[in-house]
Amino acid sequence: RRTVLLCLPAALAAQSPSAYRADLEQGHYLKVQADTKARLALDPNDANALAAESQALSSFQRFSEAYATAQRALDLRPGLPDALLARGLARAGTAVQQRNFGSLGKIGDAMDDLEAATKADGSLVTGWISLGLAYQQLPGILGGSTRRALACADSLRTVSPAKGDALQGMVLAMDGKWSDALPY
Repeated sequence: RRTVLLCLPAALAAQSPSAYRADLEQGHYLKVQADTKARLALDPNDANALAAESQALSSFQRFSEAYATAQRALDLRPGLPDALLARGLARAGTAVQQRNFGSLGKIGDAMDDLEAATKADGSLVTGWISLGLAYQQLPGILGGSTRRALACADSLRTVSPAKGDALQGMVLAMDGKWSDALPY
């Protein structure tokens, strides 16, 4: 039995969220999708794999599938940070695609998910970047705030200094503060 377990490919063994995060953060969405499909074939109730699959689906703009997959992960493991992030990304993508009055609610729900994800796990690089950019781009009436966007950059800087600096530079540039953004 030990020999069989030692020979089992890494993609088929249970994965921690961080195993998928590195590939997701590097944009290796097809790899993540292949890894999660293999893992889910063995255990269709692996919440970490479902959350990663959902994030990959969002990258392919398959937002309804991404939402359903993220929700399934949350049904299995309520409060799972990667699943909250995945659902937030799917909701945000759907809202952007729809661009109608009904999408306002989805934007608020997406922001709630992104905030909950980063609060539950401060090491979610994609969560901080998504939340920071959303804060910067949304009008104030929908929760947008340059101050909050810059706070996301500060939080991200504790996990990844270079990415935190990049987020701060993007936020300042979007705010028209080009000279302040140059050092970043």
